[in-house]
Amino acid sequence: TPVDLIKIKRSDFKRYIENSKSARNTLMHRWKARTLADTKAFIRLQTNLKSMQLKKGDVVYEEGSLGKSMYFVDEERGGELDVKHGDVIVHKYERGESFGESSLLFEKPRSSTVTCVSDECYLHEMMGSDFTTFLESNPKTKNKLLNMCRKRLFKKAVKRYAMEHKCGISNEDLVKAFELADKDKSGELDYEELRSLMHSMDPTIQEEDIMELMRYIAVDEGGNLSFTEFKRLFRSFEFGEKP
Repeated sequence: TPVDLIKIKRSDFKRYIENSKSARNTLMHRWKARTLADTKAFIRLQTNLKSMQLKKGDVVYEEGSLGKSMYFVDEERGGELDVKHGDVIVHKYERGESFGESSLLFEKPRSSTVTCVSDECYLHEMMGSDFTTFLESNPKTKNKLLNMCRKRLFKKAVKRYAMEHKCGISNEDLVKAFELADKDKSGELDYEELRSLMHSMDPTIQEEDIMELMRYIAVDEGGNLSFTEFKRLFRSFEFGEKP
């Protein structure tokens, strides 16, 4: 299939991103999404995966349980799984998505309960010991997955925070949630405000992980999170970073 390419000089590209913060952030988000997708595809190529078939109502794991495996939802047969923190649905997993990494990476109990809600769910399981061995030989991959898990914790925290304050997850609701989290009404979230939001879901989240989240996401020059980036981070998907 013919493909049209445009050649851009390095000097022109540098000038373009220096003069447009939004363009710079968009390119950064897309690059991170592409490298993460490559990382997860690499893990899928491992041969030590066990296939699983679940029925509606089957629980993959429960909140508070010890993490022993990570999972992929089959890309073709798929299925839909609800993710609950307490009684609140904070996320859904569908075909092509992975989950369960956080508990293994952070060496903590499961932060949510995952249940099959479609008629059938097809998963691939990777044992924690195999996952750990794989990461020990791929430190860059481990760092990318850690950042993905931190971002996922952020999404769960925002959803829980919004719902506890009787908000939904529409754009208008996100504005309300952001304004509630913005205690000093500066129009941005600083480290302390983001930490408070994250700890409202899980007080045991480490300071180091919140700091790394701030470094990973597109904070402004002052190290704060604007509403634009807050919404982008919440709406983004692991495969494609769509706003």
